[in-house]
Amino acid sequence: MAVYKVGKCRCGYKKNVSGKEEIKIKCPSCGEALSISESWYISYTVNGKKYVKAVGHSKRMAEDALAKVRVDIREGRFFDRVKDTTWEKAVTSFRQWIVNNCKPKTVLMYENSLRVLTPYFEKYTLNKITPQMVEAFKAERSAQVTNSSVNRDLATLKRLFSLAEEWGMIEVNKMRKVKKLKENPARTRSLTENEVNKLIEVCGPEWLKLAVLIAVETGLRKSAIFTLRRSDVDFTKNTIEKRTKGDKKVRIPMTQRLRSALQEHLANQKVTSKEGYLFPSPANPSRPLRIDSDTSFKNACKKAGIKDFRFHDLRHTFATRFYHRTKDWKALQEILGHSDVSVTMRVYTHLQDEHLKEAMKKFEGAGP
Repeated sequence: MAVYKVGKCRCGYKKNVSGKEEIKIKCPSCGEALSISESWYISYTVNGKKYVKAVGHSKRMAEDALAKVRVDIREGRFFDRVKDTTWEKAVTSFRQWIVNNCKPKTVLMYENSLRVLTPYFEKYTLNKITPQMVEAFKAERSAQVTNSSVNRDLATLKRLFSLAEEWGMIEVNKMRKVKKLKENPARTRSLTENEVNKLIEVCGPEWLKLAVLIAVETGLRKSAIFTLRRSDVDFTKNTIEKRTKGDKKVRIPMTQRLRSALQEHLANQKVTSKEGYLFPSPANPSRPLRIDSDTSFKNACKKAGIKDFRFHDLRHTFATRFYHRTKDWKALQEILGHSDVSVTMRVYTHLQDEHLKEAMKKFEGAGP
């Protein structure tokens, strides 16, 4: 039996700590100070089953709760006191948590998944939702959408149950062993050098021509491109600076071709404020241009004779061109804003395969 808080490190290390250790304890792996939970926990074992409960922010309250459990066990009066929690109540608490702890895009992802999950599980309490029921949900949902979409819903469900366990709404998290579906390999459609030039040439609106050029010369996503501000472009340092969807700041050097195009574009803009958008809305220059459909881009692809191509594929086109010219995985990872070079190599596995084939040819050609 124990009363403690939980100390966590970003590297994954965890340790149960007492109040006196909170300031001193550091991660033995990386040396960083541990992030200490606000809640106090109690743990105890009954009939071979270990129980862990988050009690509250008061150590005295946790000690009193554990003392009561100890008496109940000794006198044979222990029973599971966790009341079953309705789906509605769990979702309400979960929504409050995501608003307080997640970024807007993550909140939107969770909300989209909750709209899908609720019709399936709203009739049940959490203890009545079984892994078998989730398997049935997976089968029905995967017949409607891609495996990656199903996995987002599963991630939401698993997070909800994980928090419910932490909050004492359930004793056992049955969703812990639910497995996600195998996802299809990432799409890696890209254009040749000639196709890139032809696409830029046939782009109708000037804003689209510049947006396509930025994409194939920097690898920025469409959302990042159309929210670029004039201040993000630094001609002194010759860089474009932007935050990725993971909130990581990337600083991308400009090619001479892109630099010239941006200088011409900015010189022709009426709005000269440094905080003004690179692509302002014609109706309201204080807002970015809203691209609700890819009609203009699809028309340009059609004129260029390019089939089965999306705007996001321009990012893959940049990555492919960059790697073929430099063979530098680390630089590509930093420009794309991936958290680790292993992520880049996993996404662009086909480039790694090409690299191995080229290496094998060199090995074969250098043989005795």
